[in-house]
Amino acid sequence: MEGKGMPFYDLEMSALWTNILKGPIIQCLTNEDLKTLQSVCCDCLSTLPAEDFELIPPRQQILYVTILLGLADDSNPNVRGAAIRCLGLFCVFPSLTQDPSFLNDVAVILIKAVEDSNISVRLKASWSLGNLSDALFLNRDQLGKEISPQFFHSVGMACVKFLKDNDRVKANAVRALGNFLNYIPKEFIDLPMMQEFINESCQVLKSALRATFMKVCWNSCYAVRNMMKNVYLIEQGKIDLEDLLNCLLKVLKSPNFKVRISASQALTSLTSRALYGSLYAIIWQNFVSALRSISADVNFKEVKHQENLRYQLCFSLCQLTVLITLEDVSLIAQSILESREILLTSMWKFGSQSTEEKNVVVSTAVEKLIFLKKEDTSSDIESILTTLLDIFNQSIIAFYEKTDTDFVEKLNL
Repeated sequence: MEGKGMPFYDLEMSALWTNILKGPIIQCLTNEDLKTLQSVCCDCLSTLPAEDFELIPPRQQILYVTILLGLADDSNPNVRGAAIRCLGLFCVFPSLTQDPSFLNDVAVILIKAVEDSNISVRLKASWSLGNLSDALFLNRDQLGKEISPQFFHSVGMACVKFLKDNDRVKANAVRALGNFLNYIPKEFIDLPMMQEFINESCQVLKSALRATFMKVCWNSCYAVRNMMKNVYLIEQGKIDLEDLLNCLLKVLKSPNFKVRISASQALTSLTSRALYGSLYAIIWQNFVSALRSISADVNFKEVKHQENLRYQLCFSLCQLTVLITLEDVSLIAQSILESREILLTSMWKFGSQSTEEKNVVVSTAVEKLIFLKKEDTSSDIESILTTLLDIFNQSIIAFYEKTDTDFVEKLNL
């Protein structure tokens, strides 16, 4: 049974929420004598679907937000923790995610929560900070003029402070930090307060990349990747790229395959060959070494991620090869020759699982190699380029073999 395209179950749930939100839950949220009830009601409100929140009148929306902001400063840690988590969920509601006044109020609460004596409150605050950063990041074009450098600095430094806390708190905060580093507006970067934030961020991120708690390490790779996508930070030389890339290379040897995948993604987030400097060949060689070690390093916990890691390493090699120069070819020649068979096999598997979008990157890498081969080269370099072409063509052949029986003729191979 359906109505207006909405399943009957959803209609019933929506009607239930409408009745609850009209009054009963407000009475419970404002009952100062029953702290447990307030906490439970905040948790209940945290399950409210965004579409149902949008259906209630604006005045009622403001009332709920006002109550939650007050409870987030409650003397009872269970109440304020539950309210903070609920506010974090509200940050992604359409009517609130573009409201600078609401986001500012939530930010003030979260900044204060950094110093909270209760670990559960800090944990929920760090999680909510991730949602706040998502809201700011996704709506940066609309909110740009509403965000001051002072606001940005205060919230960013809250992320930094959370990254000096418990491992579980760090795991949440590092995601938010990556968003803020990616989002720093160009006009803020040269401000002294922002320099402090950038420097402090790099230090805590490098520390987080060495974390033994894998979720912290995985999210740190994601954060560094996000930061390195900020062209303003890169162009103005505000971060030590070589230092960060070296840290990521160490993470590439992690016993956790999901962490290795995240590290390899971060290592190929730069779009210019010049930015890799002297580390280009070292990164290429480390990717090849990682491919060779997949089978040897795997344990029963990592088996399910084994093929995903192989897939990502192959794609990362393709991304690097798009930027390759003749000088690079000579530096990685030995690595290619020593690992030719594993590269051929791995690229075939990659191509057989690849998508159209990723196949475009492989084709671009092949075009780059063909271009280099046309330049004046020695016979040794030409031989290595031919080997590389054979390796990457394995991926293209495998990709087209899935759906096209005439792929060899079409590729003119």
